[in-house]
Amino acid sequence: MHKRITFQGMTASNDILNAAEGECLEMVNLRMDGGSLRPVPKPQTVAELDSLYKLVFWHETASCYLCVTNDNKANVHFYDDKWQRLKEKGTSINLQFANLVDVRGIEFVGYIACCITGKGLFYLMGGSGTYRWLGERPPIPILRVSLKNELKSLVTPLKFTLSSKAELFEVSWRYNAHTYIDECISNLNKEGCFIDRALFKFALRLFDGSYIFCSHAVYVSDDEIVDGVGRDSFNFYFEAEESSDEMNAFKVCVKGFKPIFTLRVPGLANWKGVIVGIDIFTTGSIMGHSLETHKTKLMGSEEGQRPVATFLCYLNKSLEDIYDEILSASQYYKIAEFDIDGNCVYELKDVSRDNLQMQQSLADVPQPSSYSSIVPECSTVFNNRLHLGSLKEMFFKGYNSYSLVTANSQMLPFEGVAVETKIRTADGTSSVLLDYGMCELGFFDRQPELPALLSYPDSRAYEMTVYVTMDTELFYRTFPLTPHKSLNVAQYLHKWSYRNRITVTPKFKSGITELVKKDSLLQMMFPKVGVYELIYNADRNSWIFGDQIMSAGNFAMDKMFRIPSNLADGDKIVITVEYSGTGDEFLDINNIPINYSWTLGSVFPAEVSPYELRKNVLKVSAVDNPFLFPAKCTYTPSQMDVRAMVGNAMALSQGQFGEHPLFVFCGDGIWAMSIDASGQVAYQRSNLFSRDICIGKRKVCSTVGGLVFVGEGGVMYLTSAGVNKISSVIELDERNRKIISSNNVFADILRFVLFGDVIGGMPFVDYIRSCSMAYDYFRNELLFSNPSCEYMYVFSMTNGFWSKIEIAGVTGFIDNGGNEVCMFQNCKNMTKTRILSRGNSLVGSNRVLLFTRPLLYGTKLLKRIFQFMVHVYARYQNNAVLHTPLFGCYLLCSNDGVIYNVVTGSEFYDEVNDVCFPFFPKQSYRYYMFALVGDMGEDSMISGIDVDVEAVWGNRMRR
Repeated sequence: MHKRITFQGMTASNDILNAAEGECLEMVNLRMDGGSLRPVPKPQTVAELDSLYKLVFWHETASCYLCVTNDNKANVHFYDDKWQRLKEKGTSINLQFANLVDVRGIEFVGYIACCITGKGLFYLMGGSGTYRWLGERPPIPILRVSLKNELKSLVTPLKFTLSSKAELFEVSWRYNAHTYIDECISNLNKEGCFIDRALFKFALRLFDGSYIFCSHAVYVSDDEIVDGVGRDSFNFYFEAEESSDEMNAFKVCVKGFKPIFTLRVPGLANWKGVIVGIDIFTTGSIMGHSLETHKTKLMGSEEGQRPVATFLCYLNKSLEDIYDEILSASQYYKIAEFDIDGNCVYELKDVSRDNLQMQQSLADVPQPSSYSSIVPECSTVFNNRLHLGSLKEMFFKGYNSYSLVTANSQMLPFEGVAVETKIRTADGTSSVLLDYGMCELGFFDRQPELPALLSYPDSRAYEMTVYVTMDTELFYRTFPLTPHKSLNVAQYLHKWSYRNRITVTPKFKSGITELVKKDSLLQMMFPKVGVYELIYNADRNSWIFGDQIMSAGNFAMDKMFRIPSNLADGDKIVITVEYSGTGDEFLDINNIPINYSWTLGSVFPAEVSPYELRKNVLKVSAVDNPFLFPAKCTYTPSQMDVRAMVGNAMALSQGQFGEHPLFVFCGDGIWAMSIDASGQVAYQRSNLFSRDICIGKRKVCSTVGGLVFVGEGGVMYLTSAGVNKISSVIELDERNRKIISSNNVFADILRFVLFGDVIGGMPFVDYIRSCSMAYDYFRNELLFSNPSCEYMYVFSMTNGFWSKIEIAGVTGFIDNGGNEVCMFQNCKNMTKTRILSRGNSLVGSNRVLLFTRPLLYGTKLLKRIFQFMVHVYARYQNNAVLHTPLFGCYLLCSNDGVIYNVVTGSEFYDEVNDVCFPFFPKQSYRYYMFALVGDMGEDSMISGIDVDVEAVWGNRMRR
């Protein structure tokens, strides 16, 4: 019987009866090419680096290598494409960033290197042969707001009556006042002035128009009184031009404030080109008045009816309404723009409500869901989006110290300031502490104070405690936080409450004593216990209060008092403030005073669980923008942990090409993410594709035909047809392990060409658990390397063959962005990292080894090989003089399938072209193995074996 055997790669299964002839038990440094086996090129040393590295990344856009040191610091060293160390610009010092430590992975989006560390995500900007430090987030600018008061007034061209009961009600002042007040407000708005109060925020604008950081809300309140005009109930001022209660022209006054922004931007120089501007946004005026529609009945007409007239007028809002309006404000409109040097380049002139609503809204642009520091377990870049999975989110500690500075205030240094914030999570309560150290806070009228509005960018925060050190003693006060109705923010707005009783005694010479007082407004002017006298000066038509002079109109028309128009010089209003000790009436929104009424403390508290584990969460960045992770692009594909991610471009079926472009490997299986056709988000939904489990983040890669990953049971291949195991044939069982371990002949053959320990050894399932893997696009091969072994596995995606490459301690692979995959060695006895290339040709010079599987030739009966020929051409590289044999061929035989002996064999010291063995002894065997070893040159090949075999029982029949 004549047999032609063509080699088919490694198969370690012990199913001998079903084995295809030509399958190999071991195949080292050989690759199938054109139907023949050719030697794999010896890995060539490209460079030797001075340090030991555990991770090496290729940044294609910047044409640089980033290497993570193999030490406790895990720092990053930088090399150009020729493996020359990058230097700091203009110096001979090696480029290195001391703050970049504990690096666990690096992803690249354009010129930006995203370094994943144990403390968060840090960014570097590459280009021009160097890198510049960006950090985790940009330095937060310092915004100071000062106020400039503006007073607008006009005199009505027509005369009106104060009475709403007049027959000509349509021409009465009360009916027409709204229009003239609106005109004053409009004039103020056109000059950039706000009324009463406003909230402001600033945000850093990136190159694509999105915003990387949104500041806290800056609460600004215009509390000053100018010519008797203040805010809220004091704001809209009008008085009759004449003293008559009949028809009069009126003078209308409205006070506004123009905010003056001072922006300091220290440390933003490195972000030039990434951050292109700082924009300021506002809610617009939050007025103490609301416009409402009123109806009133006029005097009886000729028919005796009382017709109803409708008119608009401003009514005072309750302070509870103002309080709610501030806390629920969510629409912010752009009013100013600064460059990164702090220069104002644009300012909106008209800040009226109608014009603001036509401006860009902060709510229209993507906002980060939180300001946490993100540490992912796995990551990838796909479709120019940075994907982060299995997250550890360390809570944002807080804004900079200027978030505690009141607007329009002077600065006062404090010995120490800190803020503790408590947050409710699914795992309990967490707390973070931000220690500012020595810093400055605002003060007014010799009283240090905090802003009325405190905030934290996480709606789960429920308590904030501010610590200050005054006169070497530590004081603190705790403020409850309320979640915002629509934003991911928790806030506290300070209510000023009081328990004072106010008595107002008029002393008019005319004898008229009736007047109406408003305690809430009086409390603003006279907050302390005492007796106050307001004396009317007829010459000035003003009230004198101590050294203050206030317009008489300040007390007219429902401002504070309703008093008679016929005042005499020397008329008095006596205000007595007494402490009642009961009641707690809400009065106003004021800054928070810092005084010795705060609780005395000893030390700052310790942080408690300042992070949250979100193992089943996947965050996806904006396109080409790894700084921004929109909240709507946060996914939970599974309830189990995310272990790995990989992009996919294969067609699942006809018409479904690219429907699932991303596969997420979780603790309960593989989930396929479906794209969002609208483009509003990255993915629309997730579907369970398979229950197979991936064992690690670096155990998955994408190939031309599908995805390959290392699962709990071996190497798996995911295609449109499902998931198949491709490593079953290579998993060495106990029978084959016994064959190798029980026969010294295998070790003798290995010593023939000075091979190391490349056969037997570690079981494949153990080998791949600690391996690195890569895909060689040009050769269509998968590479698996365990640094503790002297060989690595190769799987050909073209023909499905497994083989080995003899190479010791390959730590990992370097994907050169479509170029040849490189390897790097970092063995325990090495002091340098060696960069290796696989070679550029399909053939090459190397030591080769081939052991066929035990061959039965179709039956377990005894058989005798009486002739065989190995089709081989072997030539030593460069025809060098050899001191060891060039090539050896051996036939091993066994009756029990375990113990093998060499029956015949030959070694050659010169060029070999076919090896023929024409005669053998008459002894027969049940199992046969062929062994081929040698040191083969670049054009050598092994084509197969021709065997003539005879079954023993056939010979006996002929005898």
